[in-house]
Amino acid sequence: MVPAMVVSSNNGDGGKRPPHLVFVPYKDKGHTAPSIILANNLAILHGISITVIFASAKELESWPSPASPHIQFMALDTQGGTRSKSEALTATLDELKRSASPPVAILVDIIVMWSADAIRHSNLPKFVLYTASCSYLSVMLGIKAPLPEPWIDESRAAFQLGLDDPEMPDIESHDWNDDSGEAQAVLVNSCEELEQEAMAELIRAQPRIPPVLPVGPLLAIDVNPKAVGQESSPPNADACKQWLDEQQPSSVIFISFGSRTFLAEEQIHELAAGLEASKRPFLWVLPVPPTWADGSTKDYLDHVLPDGFLARNQAGLILSGWAPQKMILQHSSLLAFVTHCGWNSVLECLYLGAKRMLCWPFGTDQTQNARFIEEELKAGVELEKDPSGIVHSSEIQTKIEEVATLEARNSSGNAATATELVRNAKSSSINLQAFAGRVRAYV
Repeated sequence: MVPAMVVSSNNGDGGKRPPHLVFVPYKDKGHTAPSIILANNLAILHGISITVIFASAKELESWPSPASPHIQFMALDTQGGTRSKSEALTATLDELKRSASPPVAILVDIIVMWSADAIRHSNLPKFVLYTASCSYLSVMLGIKAPLPEPWIDESRAAFQLGLDDPEMPDIESHDWNDDSGEAQAVLVNSCEELEQEAMAELIRAQPRIPPVLPVGPLLAIDVNPKAVGQESSPPNADACKQWLDEQQPSSVIFISFGSRTFLAEEQIHELAAGLEASKRPFLWVLPVPPTWADGSTKDYLDHVLPDGFLARNQAGLILSGWAPQKMILQHSSLLAFVTHCGWNSVLECLYLGAKRMLCWPFGTDQTQNARFIEEELKAGVELEKDPSGIVHSSEIQTKIEEVATLEARNSSGNAATATELVRNAKSSSINLQAFAGRVRAYV
């Protein structure tokens, strides 16, 4: 037997076994959330039995307990590092194939490149999960040219933590066609209704690329928080809601750049000055970077914010840790969302609020997403950087006033239309059903 940690709620279904799918997700937060939702949807809505295989016990522990009796979790055993993850996955798949309910197909996050040899060895039909947009998928597959990235001095403007995986390839230069070419189909966290132009490009590129099946948005909306790894009552949710309830409708600027982007001090000063000049209430998620080791959270805020900023701006709220983003995005007091344009955040904003986004991309797919929001959806505007990558306070103030003017004119029609497209993505249900049908056909 292959030693493996197993967490299972599978109690059988009266002797009739559902089709068995192996799923290998990626550990990064931007990938984990949609992966959880997809696994739950396949198991609960379509009766697919799923074995989720994690690269380590630590990764397994970060996921919530299975939400369906058709889901089981396993962690690879690398035997104390004496064998690679690929070797461990090969052994685990071989063992599963000898079980009473052998898998009929495998679904793998496109980022998990180390799994390629093991999947080939298994001879299982391979499907790929892509958690970003159809538009950026077309860039990665060489169908669409990427937008030019301006040179940015990250020591001044911002820095991003790398994906802490030594086997992570260079996303910009990797040949993604090699990884997707063996796939029967690529499942994407988007919907055809939202990305019609990108989908048309991907369809025209077939059969050079596999079929693309948008099955999103894969969002943790209207589900039990525990089923997606969230606390039922996060510690600052009540205080945050109380503060939002006290604000005027369509007045609050919400600033959050995700879990991997940390602004340098010069940029923090410019953002603070722009918010102060706007004279509007703001809710700013300003996390303490892991490199800070000089004191408490208060010490960090005192260090990076302009002198007297907190005292002068008591109408604002700064959160240094977790923020209840979904609750904030659908609150009536929200005016605009200042975002790095990570795809999960974009989908959440569109689904929940029909509020305009102030787009502040930092790299990878975010630049493409920002252009898509501004030019195609017309659901936001991009903040312009100077040649060194700094967004100045005057630009921040100007763009805040621009979205406030649009809101006052009740001209949020484009954002509202985008929200309807995302909320009523009937094609995604059809595509997910088609994928489940493909899996059943292998039985």
